[in-house]
Amino acid sequence: MRGLAAVVLILLGCSGESPAPAADDAGDQPPVITVTAPLSDLHFNDDQLQQIAVKLIEEARLRGIDAVPGQNRVERLLWLEGQLGNSSHALARTNALVTQMTATDASQWGKLRQQAAREFGTRDDEVAKRVIDLLTRWQQRKSESVFRYLSSNYKTTYITSWNWEQRFHDFVAERPVDAATWGWLLLRIHAADAQKQYGRADSESAYRFYLEFSGLGNGREAREIFSVPGVEISDAH
Repeated sequence: MRGLAAVVLILLGCSGESPAPAADDAGDQPPVITVTAPLSDLHFNDDQLQQIAVKLIEEARLRGIDAVPGQNRVERLLWLEGQLGNSSHALARTNALVTQMTATDASQWGKLRQQAAREFGTRDDEVAKRVIDLLTRWQQRKSESVFRYLSSNYKTTYITSWNWEQRFHDFVAERPVDAATWGWLLLRIHAADAQKQYGRADSESAYRFYLEFSGLGNGREAREIFSVPGVEISDAH
C-alpha cells in the first residue's frame, strides 16, 4: 500500500495546487493545462468511491467549495479529500483499485517485466538504472491509466492483459530508447526464438519477435526504432 500511495502522491504532485499526471520526460512535455470541474462532476461507477464522493461533496459545499481542479475525476476527488484534510478513504480505495486493475498486467511479457524489476532492482550499474527507469515510468503510466479508466463510464471492472500489453507497446513506442531497452530485456529470454525466426539474435530482432508474436507491430517498426543512434544497450550483463 505504501508503494501505491507514493505513486498516487507522485501523480498528484507535492503542492496543494492542481494535480497533474507525471510526465514521462518533463523537459519534453508541454505544460499541463489546469482543468476545473464542478462538484457535481464527481460521480463514479465504483460504489465505494461514489459513497466517499457524496460525503466529501456535502462537506465541501458546507465550506463553500463548488469546483475542483484535476485532469480526471479521480484526481479531483483526491484533491478534494486532501483539501478537506480529515480523511484518507478516497486515497485508500484508489490504491486498492490500482492494485486490482494493474494485477492483470500479467501476460508472458508482463511477467518478464516483473522478473526484470526484481532482478535489476538489486543492482546499481548504468544498465540497471536504465531498466528501472523504464519500469518505474511504466508503473506510473499504469496508475494514470487506472485513474482515467475509473473516471470514465466504463462497462467492465477490469483491464485485460491484452489491453495492458497494447498500452505498454504504445508507451515504449513513444521513446526509441525505451523500446530498445525493452528489446534488450527480451533478448535475454528470447535470443533462441529470434535466431530461429530471423537468423540473428540481437535487441532489434528480439523486439521484432515481440511485435510480430504479439501482433502489435512488425519488422519495419523495429528497424525504425533501432535506426536511431545511441538507443541500444552496449553493456550486456
